[in-house]
Amino acid sequence: MGFFGPPGFGFSQKRFLGIWHNSSVPSVPNVIWVANQHNPINGSSGFLMINTSGSVVLLSQDNTVAWSISLSKYPRNPVLQLLDSGNLVLREAKDGNPRNYMWQSFDYQPDRSLLTSTSRDYCDDNRRCGSNGLCFITKSPVCSCFQGYEPRAPDKWSYGDFQEGCVRAQPLSCLKKHGFVKYSGVKLPDNTNSLTNQSSGRAECGDNCLSNCSCVAYAVSSNAAGGGSGCTTWFGDLLNSKELLDGGEDLYIRTASESSMRATDFPFSHQ
Repeated sequence: MGFFGPPGFGFSQKRFLGIWHNSSVPSVPNVIWVANQHNPINGSSGFLMINTSGSVVLLSQDNTVAWSISLSKYPRNPVLQLLDSGNLVLREAKDGNPRNYMWQSFDYQPDRSLLTSTSRDYCDDNRRCGSNGLCFITKSPVCSCFQGYEPRAPDKWSYGDFQEGCVRAQPLSCLKKHGFVKYSGVKLPDNTNSLTNQSSGRAECGDNCLSNCSCVAYAVSSNAAGGGSGCTTWFGDLLNSKELLDGGEDLYIRTASESSMRATDFPFSHQ
């Protein structure tokens, strides 16, 4: 339980108080209940408290009430408790039966249209991970540099500001043999700085990339109309790549060393 902003809308200063599954990625919570769903707090934080009359209130930074629990009778010794089930309950502390709830969040279902908007794909923001970064919908942190790259601004990266992206840890050299790292199930980078042509398959496409010192990545897609494959190669920065939960394609990132291929789970396997 805590405060969260609306993912997918940049660095919004609006805040909701909600409950989400503890298996959720913090930046993309799977929200099951929201207190102030129709009245977000304007600011980076708020205050949830039981006031002197026993009423539960949610205050914004300027002490205005964003949400409160409405009761006909308030407890003398109130306890607000989040149960393991995800149910937030208000009860009398000295009641011999702890299940005598005066109020519970399970009685109030959230507006699904709101949850759809506030839990939008965090990776929809094209600037989220910057250049040469891969955005993960289901992981934390949400951004990762492609293998062979490192954060351009490590200090900012460490506290969740990924927009400056990643740079090569060491430059590629045409005098050395290179390999590729395979990322499966991804949305391919923007076609900025890319070239697409026909090839007979992955091996030929990879060879085409290796033969050009400026090529940093490649991908192969089937081309039923032409009876062959479409080979796309990228030059320069890779922009707006992200994990896809359904479908996606294989992206091969050029690395500074040659290694053998072995199959692994997403996000990558090595070649």
